[in-house]
Parts: sequence; C-alpha cells; structure tokens
Amino acid sequence: MKNINRMEILKFISEITDTEAIGQETFCGKNIYFLRNKLNNFWEEKYQVEFISQTRKYFFTLLIRGMQAESDFIHKRVVDFLRSKKLQRNIIVDTESISTMV
Repeated sequence: MKNINRMEILKFISEITDTEAIGQETFCGKNIYFLRNKLNNFWEEKYQVEFISQTRKYFFTLLIRGMQAESDFIHKRVVDFLRSKKLQRNIIVDTESISTMV
C-alpha cells in the first residue's frame, strides 16, 4: 500500500483548474486546502479540497467543493489520476453531485 501524496494531488487539481493551492491550517484545519487564482490583482478562492482519513490503512475520502464554480467537471480526471497511481487503497472522490470509489 502506497501513501497518498497530498501535494501531488493538489498540484494535479491546480493544473487542470488553472489555480494555485494554498493551505489554511490556521482557520480550517490541516486537512483543508484552498485552490485560488488571481483576478484583477485580488486572490479569490475557487475550490476547497479536504483530505479525510477514515482508517489508517485503507479508507480515504477526497472531498472537492467549488466556491466560485462547480467542481463536478474535474471529477472524472481526478478519479483517473488516482487510479493511475495504483495506491491500493479505497479512496472516495466526492464532488458536488458525484461520488466514486477508486
């Protein structure tokens, strides 16, 4: 069983959404990250990504929510990316209206 590299997942999501990942440990906790972009010289959060560990060995949930736009359009690409990593874990990818177990 491989470990889940959160930064690698965030980098992938950032690339397909044209955003930048930042952590908000102070306000929201260490497992929640925001993806933001710059618009008219102001940073705005577009997506919230939360990593929820269910058990130490197998179950893991990746929760992606849109703050400015719906996140369902990236669901299939994130699922395919995680499958390609062959992590040997049950990972649930959950966006606004779609949930898939990888």
